[in-house]
Amino acid sequence: VVDRILFGQSRGLAIFFGLLGLTAGVVGYLFSRALSQPFRRLADAAGALGRGRFDLDLPRTRVPEVKAIGDALRTSAAQLQSRLEREHSFAEQASHLLRTPLTSLRLELEDLALDEQLAPDVRLTVERCVQRIDELDAVAGELVGSARRPGGRGVELPLRELASTCAQRWADE
Repeated sequence: VVDRILFGQSRGLAIFFGLLGLTAGVVGYLFSRALSQPFRRLADAAGALGRGRFDLDLPRTRVPEVKAIGDALRTSAAQLQSRLEREHSFAEQASHLLRTPLTSLRLELEDLALDEQLAPDVRLTVERCVQRIDELDAVAGELVGSARRPGGRGVELPLRELASTCAQRWADE
């Protein structure tokens, strides 16, 4: 009788509260996933911006914080793209401004080296000058080339990350 009074109804009550707790946990987990999903998409967009992608896939939501972060990322992407375009334009102009005089000087020195009346020691000096101009032209080419690429090198994107990003984007659509 004592066992029935103490443990009979409470076992059913314990099972009920256990199932209620489990249900509350599952519902809470699903709500947390739903509420954090726009922030995860913002994090993915920020990562894409860091890799040099300017066509950001930002979430459409009514949450004001998510909208504010999305607007900030959109503005940052536009500013970065504009800055990279200006730097690329500068690099092309610098390439032209640096290499045109070097090429002109190189051609004049090569013409001078072809002169048959030139003393052998002067011809050797002119040929060394042409080599130094070639070295300077190569250095200018490297500097201009590094200014054309973001971060001084190409944008690297692992294939696995690219594939998962594309798959997630199309799954969301």
